[in-house]
Amino acid sequence: MQKYGSMLFCPERETLCFYMDGMWVTGCERDGCILDDPEYQKQQEVIRKNREDSFRRQVEAERKELEAAKMNAEKEKREKFIAEKMKVIHRIEEMSREAYRSNRPRRGDELFEKARFMRNELKEQINQ
Repeated sequence: MQKYGSMLFCPERETLCFYMDGMWVTGCERDGCILDDPEYQKQQEVIRKNREDSFRRQVEAERKELEAAKMNAEKEKREKFIAEKMKVIHRIEEMSREAYRSNRPRRGDELFEKARFMRNELKEQINQ
């Protein structure tokens, strides 16, 4: 145990072997090593494939999660831009109303046209 760290360690094949339990003093008396057993090798291949598939699925899930987060961030950014643009448009429209109320129709028309132009630009940007 001091030399190998375990009573189940096989020094000949440098692997853990449960058959070595109790045999560590006399050595392995088994006919063939478990590492040479075809069934064991098949099982190890299945385990390896399962690990690879699990890792692949995990990577794919993380990639999809990152894409979803990126899409959400872009959507939030776009919504914030639209909200800011609409605030500006509403403010210009309110200024247009005030201009009409204070008997300045030319200024009211200018502001109204500016707001209408900005709305059309925003519609084009949204549709793209």
